Amino acid sequence: DEIDKAPAEFSSDILNEIERSYFRIPEWDGAREIRAERSASPIVVITSNSGRQLPDAFVRRCIFYHIPEIEEQRLRELTMRRLVGMSLSNGALLDDAVVLFFKLRSEDADLRKRPSTAEFLSFITALLSDPDVESDRRLSHTAASKYLVTLVKSPEDQYTAHQIARQLLAGAP
Repeated sequence: DEIDKAPAEFSSDILNEIERSYFRIPEWDGAREIRAERSASPIVVITSNSGRQLPDAFVRRCIFYHIPEIEEQRLRELTMRRLVGMSLSNGALLDDAVVLFFKLRSEDADLRKRPSTAEFLSFITALLSDPDVESDRRLSHTAASKYLVTLVKSPEDQYTAHQIARQLLAGAP
């Protein structure tokens, strides 16, 4: 996960293991070797946030898939499915939270780090754990402000996020 955050030599060092379909675990039984059968061609999934340039030798052996931005309908479906046990209704709270999320992700918000889908799920989870929040009621600025830290991590962005939430949720009770 996030190979671009590993030590610089890691992406070059792992080429041997990927090409030969094995790796060693030195701490396990004196360098135990894990090997794929010759008839199998494992698929290795490696993620990167493009934090730094990876070596050409490594990149040549990769097939890239860029995950598209999540769309509103997909976010709603994913949220309802992932939080099925939390009595979340597809109502006013979710509507307001989704609007806030996409506003914070927009370029107009000018945040240094835009919130991710995982952070949105944490935000909804935090809201639903609050006994004063009901999923069929509008999202209040007070409730949103209490849990914005789950959406927006950097202190520099939190002031902006609070301003945006105040503007969007001003009419909510």
